Amino acid sequence: MGQRWVKCYGDATSIPGAAPTNYFNGINIPGGPIQSIMIRLEMVTAAQCAATDVSTLLSQLRLTLNGDVVHDFRALGADNTSVQAGRSGYFYNSIGGRYAQTVDDATAPDAWWEVPIGIITPSGNNRLEVASSWLASAGAVTSGEFSVWVRYNTDLKETTLVAPSTSYPSAIAMEQVVVRVPSTAGMVVDSILVQNDSDLDELGAQGIRANALGDYGFSGSMMRFITDELKNGIIFGDEGASTTAAQFAVARLGCFILPTFGLTGGDVVLQVDSSAATTRTYSPVLRGPVGSSAIGGGVQTLMVPAEPSSALVRAVEN
Repeated sequence: MGQRWVKCYGDATSIPGAAPTNYFNGINIPGGPIQSIMIRLEMVTAAQCAATDVSTLLSQLRLTLNGDVVHDFRALGADNTSVQAGRSGYFYNSIGGRYAQTVDDATAPDAWWEVPIGIITPSGNNRLEVASSWLASAGAVTSGEFSVWVRYNTDLKETTLVAPSTSYPSAIAMEQVVVRVPSTAGMVVDSILVQNDSDLDELGAQGIRANALGDYGFSGSMMRFITDELKNGIIFGDEGASTTAAQFAVARLGCFILPTFGLTGGDVVLQVDSSAATTRTYSPVLRGPVGSSAIGGGVQTLMVPAEPSSALVRAVEN
């Protein structure tokens, strides 16, 4: 019973460089109840790799487990000069995963992403495929390591899947957007990551209305109020600002988490009011129940429930 962390892969080549890069790594991992997949990026650079945190550089992360795509994150409109929190870091910290990094040395960052999964795999070897894309580093990279860890937990509470995003080019108007949701038995839509193609919200006065949530649109500030971001809820690293503490913000402009609280019924229909001609992507986060199984070895007496959706629930409850 309990938790276990296993380092399953590491190399010195699947790291950012002077130009955007794409990597594909196929890994054999032990079977068991997988709570999350963790990515670690260590680098030595000639200068700070991005204007703020390292998560800015991760532009795509696609995870395929035993032939099934279980996670598909893609950043929209990202570049290494953004002065806000990185899009991937913002996303994982919002959905019950995690992103954090060291800030003590701007030329030697050590960054961690934790991607919630919640899937029980069969005993023996299992196939994990990691497709990652990185923006160019602002500082020349002299060395580094990319590594993949798997966190096992026998107290899994739910499965988390991030489905491929729906892209929609918006005019200066109120328009209907249908967010495509894959048909997956037992899964519900927990939330939707909304990204603009720039670091601006560019929402009109009526904001975004989810037909299933009410008759009125949510403004940017209302969505950030619901998710508790307005209380300095966004945390990110910036070695240029401080080498001893993380930075706080009340908004990550150009990105929203639209909570949908377990919507069922397939595709989600939104009414989106745009103040500029722009392109947005809508990435549904799906949750569903999962069983549990045992990990051999000693028994831990303190259980840590693996229930990432509770992070969103805590943010909106009184």
